[in-house]
Amino acid sequence: HIKFDTGMNRIGIPAGASASLSAAADDAERVFNLSHLSVVGAFTHFSRADEASKEADEFTRGQFDRFMKVIAMLRERGCDPSFIHACNSAAAVRFPEFALDGVRLGLALYGCGAPELGLEPVMSLYSQITHIHTLNPGEALGYGGTFKSDTPRLIATLPIGYADGFLRSYSGARVAVITENGEFSAPVVGRICMDQCMIDISGIDAKVGNRVRIFGKTQKSLEELARLAGTINYESLCILSARVPRILV
Repeated sequence: HIKFDTGMNRIGIPAGASASLSAAADDAERVFNLSHLSVVGAFTHFSRADEASKEADEFTRGQFDRFMKVIAMLRERGCDPSFIHACNSAAAVRFPEFALDGVRLGLALYGCGAPELGLEPVMSLYSQITHIHTLNPGEALGYGGTFKSDTPRLIATLPIGYADGFLRSYSGARVAVITENGEFSAPVVGRICMDQCMIDISGIDAKVGNRVRIFGKTQKSLEELARLAGTINYESLCILSARVPRILV
């Protein structure tokens, strides 16, 4: 499959706004004529399809227009990529007319994004309580002693940290502690460590071994983590390290 760079400026044969589409077709034709390759497709990638603005939509339509013009030039020369594709998750939802012969779903496969479709997350992240202790009034918790309380607080430790992809910047996030009596929201307190973190379970009848859901069930919990880290939900999904066991259900 030949990649045409219609505006992402990452990889591919240049076919952007300032490039010559005829030159792009020339380059692709040379690839078609290489005896050791079998060209069966061509594609491009949208850089702003997830932005709901007039400017971004015009840019996406411009990318698609340039891509289709190059494809038309190739077919006029007898070089027919039989399978052409352009849409990522956002474009597949927002520009269904650009579906062509197939779409390349990414974030949507996790059940995230595209609120208009009512997608539900297919991936959840769980940990469990390994230790519970009381934090006395005035005592500091964690690296740098960033968390203190004027009242006794019940603190639980979880065996997950930034080496697992639970970023240091997630401090302050809320997680769901799952007990025999239901699910209860608890905040992450203090700084997240390399492979541990602490949560405030004051008022929750939790025990060592209780499961804790860090994200999943709804998109909101994942989006809140991403907001704390100043990133997107896709990065929060992809950044989970190989240390975290994957269980398929």
